[in-house]
Amino acid sequence: MISRWAPKLFEQAGSFQEFLALYSQKHEGLVEGDREKLADEFWQYIDSIKLPLVEINPDGSMQAHFLYRKKTVNNNDLYIQGDFHGYGSTLASQQLSRIADTDVMCCIAPMGKELENALITYHFVEVPSKSKYQNKSADSFPADYAIHDKENWHPDPFSKHRKAFEEKESQFCVNVGNDMSGWHASSAIEWPSFTDIQQDPRLTHWTQNFDSQITAGIASFSDDRRAIQVFKTAEEIEHVVIVNDGFAYLLCDSISRLQEITEKDKCAFIFISPLSQLGNPNDHQLGLRGIEYHQNIDQYSEFILHELLPELNKQGVLPDPHPTSMTVIGASISGTAALRMGLTHPTQFSQVIAHSPAPIGRDMIDHISNLHTVASTMQIDIECGQFENPDNSQHDNLSYARELGCALNIKVHEGLHGHQYEAWVSDLSRSLPAVQHVQTQNISSSPPEDTNPKGVQPHVVVDPKQALQSTLARISTPHKPLQKSTLHLQSNPSFFSGSRHDHVEVDNKAKEKQLAK
Repeated sequence: MISRWAPKLFEQAGSFQEFLALYSQKHEGLVEGDREKLADEFWQYIDSIKLPLVEINPDGSMQAHFLYRKKTVNNNDLYIQGDFHGYGSTLASQQLSRIADTDVMCCIAPMGKELENALITYHFVEVPSKSKYQNKSADSFPADYAIHDKENWHPDPFSKHRKAFEEKESQFCVNVGNDMSGWHASSAIEWPSFTDIQQDPRLTHWTQNFDSQITAGIASFSDDRRAIQVFKTAEEIEHVVIVNDGFAYLLCDSISRLQEITEKDKCAFIFISPLSQLGNPNDHQLGLRGIEYHQNIDQYSEFILHELLPELNKQGVLPDPHPTSMTVIGASISGTAALRMGLTHPTQFSQVIAHSPAPIGRDMIDHISNLHTVASTMQIDIECGQFENPDNSQHDNLSYARELGCALNIKVHEGLHGHQYEAWVSDLSRSLPAVQHVQTQNISSSPPEDTNPKGVQPHVVVDPKQALQSTLARISTPHKPLQKSTLHLQSNPSFFSGSRHDHVEVDNKAKEKQLAK
């Protein structure tokens, strides 16, 4: 039961800062045993209102308050990390400070009104209080430093929403209600688990085993090469959609998001994920995903076209004859791979959705001849997060997305998020109808009217020629020290390895040379 003093104190305070100050005064006048009881009551109340707590300023801007309970006073500092605040950096603005002699650690992040519906992901990290860690940008720390060790990560136990498949990270919208309904496909706060996916009656499961045979059944993470899930709602199929990084999209509740599209457009979605027997993860810096979607991308395309689809035809899962004009979807390195698949097989994969394509895979695109001509026969949609730029991140996926937009002569959609699958799944409500029903516009035409489907966050539609000029202007000036970074290591299973650091920063001189072509 929540003590009555905490909500009364909260109502009396003119601001959350004042509430914390009043609490610290109340705490100060007590003996040790009573302090512990008061602290427990305080945190029970915080758990009831959930964090972060957001206040609106008179001008419409906001400030988000992040709290962490740290009972032990030691020689360690605590920092907030995330794709808005920065992964791997320890700027003063990211440090949590203790409120007087309480166990409350606090960090306040000012945010503009334009970010009220942005998807923001965060966690806390604890590192030694040494000068080499304090007020540093992300590029200051080698990979073996404590800030990159997930043993030093701490989740926010008082947050309202957890990130999918990453138990130590939380997500929120800056709006006062912390309302995530625009990003969640359903009303459930919890994301699906692997068990939920395996037991979902809407999916049929297939696997490619170590001997490359494709059979019905749930795949073994350790013993098989690939896991395949098929989602369809009708026997008569008119559209086939290939989804790279299948598990990642499924774990973000994509089935609920795609239900209406599947029924309306008679789609069959095929989710494909690389598993342990695909190869040695050490053979590529991105692990299994790097092997599948970069090193062996053409073999992956051949597997789909000449092994998987014929077998699904044979089993009656897909229509016969062999489907063409399919859609392929991917994110980060698998998004770059999706572009490669479409541009090298434009008849079969004539529609491509690339979410935040990773510049580490640019070699898959750069060597395709007649790039512009091939792209003009296709429907291509590129979406990237506004936080994926040097002002927020060590990795410049946003500039690469704009570069691709210019090379392919298409507009780029920029969403209010970072490098997150939850955002990419949400974007499918916009991008799938766009590639399946609307021809890609030439960059000289006016932007399409924004119908803003329910649950889809507003996007900025960027003319790549203008973006190219701004990018060239930026990289021609001295490069400022990186202040924030999205570099961090993903959790197991191993096929997620590299999904955050597969967008490696491209050398500026090489980028300028490529952009100038």
